[in-house]
Amino acid sequence: ILLVLVISLPAIIFGNAEKNKVYAKIIGDYSYELINDESAIILNYSGSEKNLVIPKEIGGKTVKKIGYGAFAECKSIETLEVPDTVISIENYAFSQCSQLQTMNIPDSVVSLGQYAFAGCNSLESLVIPNGIKSISYGAFFDCINLKSVEIPEGIKTIGGMVFGNCKSLESIDFPSTLTSIGGNAFVHCTGLKSITLPAGVTVLGSGAFQGCLSLEEVQLPDTLISIGQSVFQDCISLESIFLPESVTGLGYASFSGCSSLKNINIPSQVTRIGNATFSGCASLENIEIPDTIVSLGDNVFSG
Repeated sequence: ILLVLVISLPAIIFGNAEKNKVYAKIIGDYSYELINDESAIILNYSGSEKNLVIPKEIGGKTVKKIGYGAFAECKSIETLEVPDTVISIENYAFSQCSQLQTMNIPDSVVSLGQYAFAGCNSLESLVIPNGIKSISYGAFFDCINLKSVEIPEGIKTIGGMVFGNCKSLESIDFPSTLTSIGGNAFVHCTGLKSITLPAGVTVLGSGAFQGCLSLEEVQLPDTLISIGQSVFQDCISLESIFLPESVTGLGYASFSGCSSLKNINIPSQVTRIGNATFSGCASLENIEIPDTIVSLGDNVFSG
């Protein structure tokens, strides 16, 4: 069975930024709107600076938020400095800034919106602020040259598609506070070679590591309960994996297409093996199936 996942960066509608200019104040290259009497949100940037330092104040008001798509597709920006007054970077704020190479996001930021830095193709390293507790959907999706990521202690959730298609990412250190990894969080990270998940992680969402073609080593904690649909599908370099006894469920096609997989065990708490779980695992030599299994789905070992 061949399952093909097609992923692409969603189209961004910037019409609202233009419409907001009717109500917004404009100073130089910035349009902004008041949040209250003391603070403002940047709505749009029309400049062409290479080394961009976003001001702490605009129109005498403290910059607290970077708005939806405010700097999206600003292809001139190579370095970025976000002021320590900012607490929120909203959806698509810097999406598709294709020349962005380095940036400094202060610890004052507590919220990163969906696709906030998606498609920043020149970004090679990333330090996520200490104030962030969860990383929103697709925040760094399609940053194809991203090689290094520092995720701070305190992060509990890595959302869906966060690092999807980050093809240059070879390794990642997860914080001990992590409890869940969302669907397709690392899908098509074709350079990722090894992962060690910390104790405390209970859920791997559907397709979390699907298509990680170079993935050779996986260490799973004994807190893990659920391995979702297609989590390790098409991880063609994975030869062996040990599933802890805490695991109670294996999702549809969770190891499908792992053509180099030779050894795997089934934990005793698993009672059902779903459809196509090990389909396409042509190298499978040894699998431990406990007597607790009461049903096998269709095409479990096909191909």
